[in-house]
Amino acid sequence: MRQSKNLFETFNNGRKMITARLKNYKMYTKFNDELLENLLTHHPTKRISNIEYLIIKPHEIYRSRTLYFKQPNQDEDNVSYKLCIQNIFGQYSTEKNTKANKISSFRNSISNTKRAVFYSNLKSKCCEECGILHSSPHIDHYKIPFKHILEQFLHQSNLEIQNIETYYKNSQHHIADISLKNEFIDYHDSIVEYKLLCPECNIRNGTYGY
Repeated sequence: MRQSKNLFETFNNGRKMITARLKNYKMYTKFNDELLENLLTHHPTKRISNIEYLIIKPHEIYRSRTLYFKQPNQDEDNVSYKLCIQNIFGQYSTEKNTKANKISSFRNSISNTKRAVFYSNLKSKCCEECGILHSSPHIDHYKIPFKHILEQFLHQSNLEIQNIETYYKNSQHHIADISLKNEFIDYHDSIVEYKLLCPECNIRNGTYGY
C-alpha cells in the first residue's frame, strides 16, 4: 500500500493517473497490467488476487467504459478503481459506500424497462446535442435527474434510503423487496425522459438546475 501511495502522492493524482492509463486499452481486449492488478488488491470490500486478466467493457446497466477483472473459477466482475485509491489514502467510507450501493440497487431496477426500450430503438449512437458518434454514450435522465426522482419517491413513500434492504448478485446490487422495486419502476417510468449524450455533454449539462 505504501508503494502505491508514494506513486500516486494524492487521491486526485492517482485517479487521474489510472484514468489516463485505462485509456490506452481498447474495449473488449483482455490484458494484464501489474500496476492495475496491484491496485485492485486494495479494494475495500472485494477480495481480489490471482487475476487472470483485465478487460474493459460497457457497464451492463450504465453502458459506460468499465473495468472488469477475472479470477480463477469465477465470472468476470466489475470493479471501481476509485474505491481502491480511496482506501489507500484512508478516504474510504463504509457508510457512504453502503448508501451508494443502495442507490445503485434502484438504478439497476429500471435498467430493463423504459430505459431498455429507449436504447433498443436507437438508430444511432451519436450524441443528441453535439452530434459526435461515441462508442459508450450515456443514457441521460433528461431535465429531471435520477437522484431527484428517487428522492421524491422515497419522500412520498415515507422511506429512508439507509433502511432499504438490498442484496448483491451477478455483480449488481438489487432491491430485496419485489413490491417496492415494482412500485419504484412504475413511479420512475411515469416521469422519466431519456436523452442520448456523449460523456462530455452529459457532464456539461449537470443536473438541469436541480
